[in-house]
Amino acid sequence: SKIDKTLFGFGARYSSSKASDSNSEVIIDDGNVSTIAIAFPIIPENNLSFAAGYLPVSQLNFLHSNSTNSYKGQSYSLTKEIDGGFSNGFLSFSYGIDKKNFVGLSTEYLFGSINHRDSLKFLVPDSIFYQPNFSRLSTSGSGLRFTLGYQTSLNEKIDLGLTLTPQATLTSEQHLIESIGDFPETTF
Repeated sequence: SKIDKTLFGFGARYSSSKASDSNSEVIIDDGNVSTIAIAFPIIPENNLSFAAGYLPVSQLNFLHSNSTNSYKGQSYSLTKEIDGGFSNGFLSFSYGIDKKNFVGLSTEYLFGSINHRDSLKFLVPDSIFYQPNFSRLSTSGSGLRFTLGYQTSLNEKIDLGLTLTPQATLTSEQHLIESIGDFPETTF
């Protein structure tokens, strides 16, 4: 649709959770920016507009902890933690063919990382595996995506649009950031 003045967009998210049992209490606060965007006309008389922004696509925050397990007669605790996510930065142009029909092109840059942390601790002090074992692995990725769009106004209250977004390919890399000790050969 036609943009006849500068538009700003900003969004944020915040959550707070409280968990407790008979012995302890924990409060978890979490928040992030959910969108930042600006759009403005470049040549208003030709209905040519530009937009740019940032939008988180996915976010992970996962913690799994087993208090006591057993492997070959040895008791151990295992903790897995995963966090991170991917975001999208975009630049878009739209052109008004006439007062009811518009076409647009958007270029999006997808980027982000996911971090994995594993910790394995055998609970028997005289065990040969008593040294705590842990590793941190980071996976990062990025890629470009293009979107073409068309919008028409059927009447004052109804707009109809069509977008074409070809498949995007992300290039990713994994890096072992830190590893101390050897994990026994087992599947968890």
